[in-house]
Amino acid sequence: MSASEDERLSAALFEHGELSPALLGRSVAAIATAAGIERPYPIRLLVAPLPLTAVDGPLGREKLVPVLSLFVAQGETRRRGPTNRRPFGPFVDSTGHFR
Repeated sequence: MSASEDERLSAALFEHGELSPALLGRSVAAIATAAGIERPYPIRLLVAPLPLTAVDGPLGREKLVPVLSLFVAQGETRRRGPTNRRPFGPFVDSTGHFR
């Protein structure tokens, strides 16, 4: 997906920071149409490649729709292994359960 498609997808999926009830549980085809994303083949899954800095944005949240966020870390020098940062930001409590 292009950056403009990512923006349109985010705008279609989220209203005032919350998942749009109109798209909740809808098919990927309906979501793609609502976001203005078209392909010459059937869309079965939307994967939004995003920079790691977007992890706290709307597409970094848990979504009950067939959309995956693929966060891309740049370079090979990036630290690997455990960090002090919670993997899902403010959406996971200290026990690892979603709030």
